[in-house]
This record gives sequence, structure tokens and C-alpha cells, in this order.
Amino acid sequence: MISTIRWHATGGRKMEKMIPLNEILSSCLVFACLVSWHLGTVQASDKNMTTAAPPNTIATEKELVEKLMSSYGDTSVRPVRNHSQPVVVFFRMLLYELIKLDETRQIVNIRTNMRLQWVDEYLQWDPEENGGIYNLTLKMHQVWRPDIFLDEDVDRDFISLPEAETFVIVQHTGAMDWLFPAVTTSACKMNIEYYPFDSQLCVLTFYPWTLDESKMRLFAKNDEDAFQARYVKNGIWSLVSFTATNRSIKYLCCPYPNDHIEYRLTFLRESGFFLTNVVVPAIFLTALMLVGFWLHPDSGEKVTFTVTNLLALTLFQQLVADKMPPIGEPRSILVTCFFMLIILSGCAVFLSVLVLRLYHHDTNTRPPRWVIKLIMPWFSRSGARGYIRKIYIIEKESKVTTNEEVLTNGNTATTILTTTDVKKDEVRRLAFDSESKDVNQFVWRQVALAFDSLCGTVLCCAMLGNFMFALISFLK
Repeated sequence: MISTIRWHATGGRKMEKMIPLNEILSSCLVFACLVSWHLGTVQASDKNMTTAAPPNTIATEKELVEKLMSSYGDTSVRPVRNHSQPVVVFFRMLLYELIKLDETRQIVNIRTNMRLQWVDEYLQWDPEENGGIYNLTLKMHQVWRPDIFLDEDVDRDFISLPEAETFVIVQHTGAMDWLFPAVTTSACKMNIEYYPFDSQLCVLTFYPWTLDESKMRLFAKNDEDAFQARYVKNGIWSLVSFTATNRSIKYLCCPYPNDHIEYRLTFLRESGFFLTNVVVPAIFLTALMLVGFWLHPDSGEKVTFTVTNLLALTLFQQLVADKMPPIGEPRSILVTCFFMLIILSGCAVFLSVLVLRLYHHDTNTRPPRWVIKLIMPWFSRSGARGYIRKIYIIEKESKVTTNEEVLTNGNTATTILTTTDVKKDEVRRLAFDSESKDVNQFVWRQVALAFDSLCGTVLCCAMLGNFMFALISFLK
């Protein structure tokens, strides 16, 4: 398709030119595309300008942490803008488990959960301007933290913080919440007077090492969180009481006093194991000591039995002593009773040997008269008692004289013996000597048995007194 254009120039000359229509349409289409692309670019740029965030707004926690840490400064400086104001710290300790109570070393090892709360004025932000972030979690070495120290600590040298890496929860208001588990080993003064029916009081004192009341105030929490029942019984000790007390103590080195938190832990021993394995066997051994005096001297095992009983009591006393600290006061009632029982058992061995010595005494002599009078009530049989009394009465009242003539002349005396029948006299004398030895043997054996009964009675009274002493002491 061809279009014709005509025009007239000066001079009246007429000219004519032909232009294709498809070229005109192509040019218009290209122009329209360029205009449309330009308009789209301008609209997109306007839209991005209207929806973009302000240049100072933070959208992620990492950016917020970088912003806060960049202006935080030294972590050893107290986080208060007014240096004359103290930092108020609240402390809470939950007892989870008693790991070990070493009575010999007087050390208590416990597993706890600690919690410290305070306000850090340099870690505050507006959540609306920081992407709606209300709290953060920071490592403990990134922020200031209280230098809390355990006064009775014996495990580490001047280290109050946990060795493991822990974290602090930070609120947008600056409230800091530091929770961490801790295993503490501290000194605990033992009172073994009523062992094994005793209770032990352990005191744990927490206080700031370098900050007095003008720099930091330390208080124990007194809410539901501080009185959670989390203690796990361990079969040996049960927790009786767990209290916290705020105290203020002034030292000579410092112009201001320091706040202290004193935790008092009272543990009661479960005495069932020691009752069945220590106390009851000791009572049976004591009874066996008395049984030893019932053994007849002719049995041949009297001394062996008492010596074995003495060794058994000594072994039990050593087992009990090994579990106790080597302290002088207060003295354990149980150890005192064992000591007395060992003394009585030693006396039983000595008295048993003495009884055997009397039982097998030489028959050429008789016991002295005062010995018979002393132990006369302890003879086992009334017939033997009457027979022995008759023997000593006859010996006192009668005098044996055979074919004896006494001649007295002035200050001199001469005794002349005459014998009618030598053989008959010797037979009579031998018979008399044999009968006398049998009588002496009978008397010595009865004396030995009576003395054995007397010793058994005396030791029985001593043991009953020992048990009464223990019972009254434990019931105080």
C-alpha cells in the first residue's frame, strides 16, 4: 500500500514522494513500548520508596545485640547511670539433692539451682523500634554480674562463679535473670553427740566479696519460687528444714557493712540401718558377756568365750569410730557406751581367769575365814552353805591332840610324844589327809562358783547402768 504526498514549492514547481505504511506503524509501536517501560520503572521506584523501613530500625536479635554491646562498655563496672545508687540483687537457691555428707572430713556436698535477678540500666530498649523484640539471651561474660561468694566453700580457691558457660535472660526493661545449676562443697560442723539418732545443721553464707551496701544490696527471695519442694531423698538423710535469712555484717576493713544471705539446712539421719547393724548387735554382745558367767569352770571355754566377746566389741567400736570426725567435744553417747562396754568386757576376762584360778586352787589349804563370810550369800546351794559353815565352826572349836603330854617346869615347857602303834597311826593320818584335801577342794570350788555369781551380778548392774545412761542421754 502506497501513499502519495504532494506539495508545491516556490516557482510553481510540483513534486511528488511515495512512503510505505508499515514503517510508520512499526515506529509508533516502538515508541509506545518505550513509554510503557518508563512509566513502569517510575511506579516501581515510588512503591519501593513508600514501603522501605527507616534506616535506623533493627529487625533481628543479632543486630540488637550488636547495637547494645557496642555501647555497653566494661563489664566490671556496675550497670547504674547514677553511681551513688546501689545495684539491688535478689538471690534464690533451690536444694535439689544431698550428694554426700562426709562426717569424717566435716564436708557437705549438695546439688542446687541458683537464681540471681537485678536491673541493668545499660541494656534497655524500645521493642516497638526494634522489631518487636522483648527479651534476649546473652552469655554471662558479656554483661556485669554480681561477685557472689560462698563463705564456707572448700572446693575451689576464691571462685564463686560456675565453671560451665551459662546464659543470662535480658528483658527490654533491663531486668536480668541469671539461672544456673551449681554443685557446692562446703564445710559443715558436725555434732555427733546423739549418733546415730542425730541431726546435722549446715550453714551456707553468700555475700558480695568486694561490694558493700553502698554499691550493692543483696536480698534473699521470699516468694513461691524460693520455696519450691525439689529435694530428692537419698535414704540416709532427710531434709527437716531449709530457711534463708538476710543479715548485715560490718567488717573492720570497710566503712559500710556487707549484706549476707544465710541458708540453714537441717538434715535428720535415717537411723534404721545403724539401729539394725550397730546398736542391736552391740546389745546382743553385751548379753553374751553376761552369759559367759553362767558357763561352768569345768567347761574349758570360759576364758575363750569372754576373750572372743571382747574382740567383737572392740571391732564394733572401731567401725563406729571410723565414721565419726576426730573431735573431742561433744563426745558421742554411743562411743562412750561402747568404751564402757569394752572396759566391762575386759573386766569379765580378768574375772573369768580369777574364777578358774580359785576353782583349781591347791587343796592343801582352805580359803580364809573372811572370804567365806564375804561371799557366803552367793553360794548357789543352801546345803553347801550349811556344810561349809559347819566345817569352819568345827575347826574353830575343836583341837586335835593324839598321845600328847605337856609338862611344865618353871619358864620351860617340854612336849613328849608317845606312840603305841606306828602303823595304825600312819593309816589314820593318811585317811585324815585324804579326807581333808577332798573337803578343801570342795570348799575352793564352792568359793569359785560363788565368786563367779558375784562378778556376774556386779557386771550385770554395771551394764544396766550403762544402758540407762545411754537411754536418758538420748531422750534429753
